[in-house]
Amino acid sequence: MITFDTAKCHVNLADHGIDLAAPEPTMKRNATSKPSISPEQMAAALAAAPERVEDPDCPYDPNDPAAVAAYWQGAITSHVLAGLRETPRTL
Repeated sequence: MITFDTAKCHVNLADHGIDLAAPEPTMKRNATSKPSISPEQMAAALAAAPERVEDPDCPYDPNDPAAVAAYWQGAITSHVLAGLRETPRTL
């Protein structure tokens, strides 16, 4: 958890010349990693993808939107920030 303390901010600014409350103007805002595939490769992969998926191990028909929605109805999302929420979010 990040908190802001005005007094500490003034001390840091006086002692070190650093204002931690303001981001550095030279901070990168763009992605720092390069895409793993080119746009042309992505387009080719999408063009080669099948229209239907036949997966005998899948517990629902991935080609049926209603079946997909019914299967995932009670799913709970989980990620690093999930612990910050008071209650889990369901789909």
